[in-house]
Amino acid sequence: MIDLSLKLSEHFTLEEGTITEHRNIPNIPSDDILEAMKKFAHEILEHTRELIGPMRVNSFYRCIELNKIIGGSIDSAHTYGVACDFMPLSIRIDTAFNILSKSSVDYDQLIDEHAGQRYWLHIGGLRPDHVEKYPRKQLWVYVNGNYSRIN
Repeated sequence: MIDLSLKLSEHFTLEEGTITEHRNIPNIPSDDILEAMKKFAHEILEHTRELIGPMRVNSFYRCIELNKIIGGSIDSAHTYGVACDFMPLSIRIDTAFNILSKSSVDYDQLIDEHAGQRYWLHIGGLRPDHVEKYPRKQLWVYVNGNYSRIN
């Protein structure tokens, strides 16, 4: 049995990292993915939190089955434990996006996402064993199913 109270980093737990509304799907990471989640939380999420303050995690790790059900991209960084969808709690989303886009956080992709009346930010790191060797620092906007790159 996995301990959901396990700290991935100072401010993030495994429970936050595996939370899902789809309770019937066991969203439990492998040991390799758990290590990737710890590294991502420590190097990306903690730095993000330092810049924008506390945040609520909406989606972090997604097993392949969960990712498929919710319509995530086939090779989503979430399935590697190196992406997080979140809401800043103390500043506006557009302000957080602007701060992060100009920051030294080593993200691969930063996405301002909108679906109907729901808004959140996505920050993703490098996926292990992929073509990208360095963070691309890509900026995107996602509105109701359509992505637009803005840099």
